[in-house]
Amino acid sequence: DAARANREGVTADLAYMKRTSPLDYYGMYLAHNYQFLAYAAAMEGRKAEALEAARKMRDLLPAEMLLTMPGLDWYISEVYSTMIRFGQWDAILAEPAPDPRLKMLTAGYLYARSMAFAATGKANDAKAALTQLEALAKDTPPDAGAGLNVAGDIFGVAVLVARAHVAQADGKIDDAIARLREAVMKEDTLAYDEPADWFVPVR
Repeated sequence: DAARANREGVTADLAYMKRTSPLDYYGMYLAHNYQFLAYAAAMEGRKAEALEAARKMRDLLPAEMLLTMPGLDWYISEVYSTMIRFGQWDAILAEPAPDPRLKMLTAGYLYARSMAFAATGKANDAKAALTQLEALAKDTPPDAGAGLNVAGDIFGVAVLVARAHVAQADGKIDDAIARLREAVMKEDTLAYDEPADWFVPVR
């Protein structure tokens, strides 16, 4: 139902935008339809549709627009989360680095790279990406925005999940499970959003 509703929303918005020049912020509504479609399609296992929707959302919101709305760039990191959902590790590692001014998008990028390196057996590279993610978390005000959450809470989940996968890559399974249990508890405290601000449920 969610996927169908947002496909129809995309179709309606595109038709509307062909017939008129909407206010400059209207593109955010279309972007939200794509965002929600990516989330719903990913939950259905529809990889191609989910990735296409995530990329179209990202294309609609250029860096200069996002810089005027700090924290909304976390939504754009959904493209990395979609690739994580489908285990597209090589594709993640081939992604260019985002504009470093977009802190939460960069966080999503570093998180995805740490996950990809860990999944492909490159533990040292995974640790290096994790170290960068931890440094970014330290340098970002904890109350900065991240979707409908604050950056500190999103970083809290991301760092723990990345640490778990690095531990798993090192063969430290008990440590990995412990970090994931912590991450589940952190995720449970996140503010409600539609779709959820944490794309792949830690559980």
